[in-house]
Amino acid sequence: MVFASPVELAPGGIPATDEIAVGVLGSVAASLRPTDFVYRTEGLAIAWVSPSVRSLLGFDPVDLVGRPAADLLSEDQDRSWLDRNRLRLLAGEEVVQRLLIRRAAGDPVWASAVARPVHEGDQVVGFVALVRVEGEALEHGVPPISGSDPAFVPVAGVEGRLDILGHLDELLEREDSGVCVLMVEFTNLRMVNESLGHAAGDVALAELARRMRASMGSGERIGRISGKAFLAGCAHGMAPEAARDRASDLIQDWSAPVTVGGLHVEPVLSGAIVRTTVDSTSLSILREADIALSHARSAGESAVIVFDREMSDRVIRRFVLEDELRFALDADEFELHFQPIVSLSDGAPVATEALVRWRHPREGLLTPPAFMPVAEESRLIRPIGRKVLARALEALQALPPHALQVGINVSAVELSDPAWLDGVTYTIERSGTDPCCLVVEITETAMLGARRDIASDLRALRSMGVGVFLDDFGTGYSSLAMLRDYPVSGIKLDKSFVASLDDPDSFGAALAQGILDLVRPLGLAGVAEGIETAEQAERLAELGWEYGQGYLFGRPGPFHALPPVPARSVGH
Repeated sequence: MVFASPVELAPGGIPATDEIAVGVLGSVAASLRPTDFVYRTEGLAIAWVSPSVRSLLGFDPVDLVGRPAADLLSEDQDRSWLDRNRLRLLAGEEVVQRLLIRRAAGDPVWASAVARPVHEGDQVVGFVALVRVEGEALEHGVPPISGSDPAFVPVAGVEGRLDILGHLDELLEREDSGVCVLMVEFTNLRMVNESLGHAAGDVALAELARRMRASMGSGERIGRISGKAFLAGCAHGMAPEAARDRASDLIQDWSAPVTVGGLHVEPVLSGAIVRTTVDSTSLSILREADIALSHARSAGESAVIVFDREMSDRVIRRFVLEDELRFALDADEFELHFQPIVSLSDGAPVATEALVRWRHPREGLLTPPAFMPVAEESRLIRPIGRKVLARALEALQALPPHALQVGINVSAVELSDPAWLDGVTYTIERSGTDPCCLVVEITETAMLGARRDIASDLRALRSMGVGVFLDDFGTGYSSLAMLRDYPVSGIKLDKSFVASLDDPDSFGAALAQGILDLVRPLGLAGVAEGIETAEQAERLAELGWEYGQGYLFGRPGPFHALPPVPARSVGH
């Protein structure tokens, strides 16, 4: 099968080719087989499919458009990998999958597929998949054996995923333990594909594979196991540390620039070493190598990390924690504690900050550091944040109107949600609270980490009367730019500046004074955080700071424990 010109029409009026699909597949599009069909999605729904799907599976291409891509799967296909692959595509990765699909008549057929994401700017809006139909499904569901993965540029001496995993299984049958396996990832392949095109990425991958093959000993094998990762080396009797040192030297050699179309591409490689045990399987080796690779990426360029059991335990604990967080949302295990913000002139409360706590059924009361990283990574912070906002506004209903403002913390994950502003607006309206009683507190890191432009959302909140405070002010490298670029109504001085007031040799007082002199002419409110002693409070008041927060004035606790408050507010 070859792609026809973009204007040629297949039966039913569907273009016989799709320019987006061709662009995403790169050089792969020139080497398609009669057993291949290609489709492109918008979101998860099929937007275009090549005409060959008619002869291969019996589907009319017109009938498939608009249907979920998962409709092509056989009812006998386990679908536990769907969410995992979708997340990998959203992260910009290529995905390879062996799967059981179905013909229009319903009978199953084995196939291999490679999928690549489609980008619009920074957003992944769908994916392009090349599906290679392999053969009939056997009675007991045993797939036909394929020597290589679909759509990969062939490289001499490099095996496909199935072959290298099969070799590992054979090796593990002969060797009880003590085999060191290396996984290497072309970490910056996405950047190469996006800047120079997938054809350039394929050339760089092929050169990397050639270098790896040239470095392997006679008894060592190399196979490509995913879009940008290779499994290499089966060193017998070598200690993991020695294997790591050897791999580090090899990766340095393999990272030499590759010339593509007259341009130099420098591969950024990450490596993982797994030493097999008596319980190892090829799949457990892949899983453990993936875990170690995630640590290698974090460690920096050309890092090689040896897998240890603690890494796996942390991953398991992380997934258990995420599952418990989901249950906690349903079981209403989250609660709010409130810490007062006071006037430094007389100590009277003028506002409060709502701080989330988790009443864990076994661990007791947990503070955000114990669960917030997983909540953000899993995006569960979004429903948690909505619950925090609703509870905080609900608490204000027990006070006279405008008696107190309440501040809530907002993360980058929440800000990245296009529906965040609508959710805040809806919650305010539903509560009946005056918007002027709400302050959203955002750190500079969260503002910079939002994966979209949030300035318009913040302007909309300010126009309603909601306060916008820049939290932990003074610790970031571009705090002044935040004041310029965002509609901020106040700042919260980071507690490190307050703590430094106790050191007579530090510049803490001068810095606190300088920051106040900076924000006061801008009409911004200023709250000093982390005040623990009366001396700190007195010194800040002398410098001109109007408001303070910290253990000196009260630890976070139930709302009813807050002292009576006068009818005034911060920053309005």
